[in-house]
Amino acid sequence: MNRSEKIAKLTIESLIPGCDMRFRTEQNHGEFDFDLVYTTGSVAAVEVTASVDQFLARDFARIRSKRHGGAFVQAVKCRFDWWVHPLPSADIRKIRLHVDDFLSRIEDLGVSKFFVHGSDLAVPVLRIFRDLQIEAGTVVRWRPPGRIGLALPSGEGGLVRPENVTGAIEDEATKPDNRRKLAASGCAERHLFVYIDAQNFLPWISLIESEPPCQTPALPPEITHIWAAADTYSGNGFRVWRADQAHWQDFGTVAGSPNVSK
Repeated sequence: MNRSEKIAKLTIESLIPGCDMRFRTEQNHGEFDFDLVYTTGSVAAVEVTASVDQFLARDFARIRSKRHGGAFVQAVKCRFDWWVHPLPSADIRKIRLHVDDFLSRIEDLGVSKFFVHGSDLAVPVLRIFRDLQIEAGTVVRWRPPGRIGLALPSGEGGLVRPENVTGAIEDEATKPDNRRKLAASGCAERHLFVYIDAQNFLPWISLIESEPPCQTPALPPEITHIWAAADTYSGNGFRVWRADQAHWQDFGTVAGSPNVSK
């Protein structure tokens, strides 16, 4: 199983008492990922997918290149590990040189996360945005510690709102491959589990910071239930929503597992 599939198994088994998420090892013909077996013996189909930005993922691969310094900067002045989100216009070389100093000044204020599209921003936050083009950051726990992670530059700006999550999961729900796999399952219940990667910044932070919207997502007939999950700031759990055709459910945070690592 890949990481998204491990998260799906952990999440659904934690939230549906007694159920068993059985991974389908034979998928030679494009079958769905899991049989969700309830205590009653009934079975639902679960397909797992990840919401990412492919163009930004390509750019992130360049950031991660060891030739260019890699995706981490050593934390010397900072007391905590950080995960920061540069804008596409940011100079990564400049960030590598100065981000540790700028974040240490933010730490001195007792701030553990920031997002520059808010209001009443402290001067060190305004400076990291102005000088380094970093729009957000949060304290995390890296393994090994003592590092500042450079996230994929986000191409999206805008407000943190639940509709960003809805848009991301509707994009996955309408993909022909996901629809085809679930339609072919023959199950009455057909679940699509969408892991929202932190690199897909606006939907990710909106899932972390928001409550589900009043309006349910527009699901195609092949999908009866949809899940949205994302890593929390601490990295020790996953924020989870679920929807069917009628309503949303907010499950809050599901604790992580040692065998589900970054």
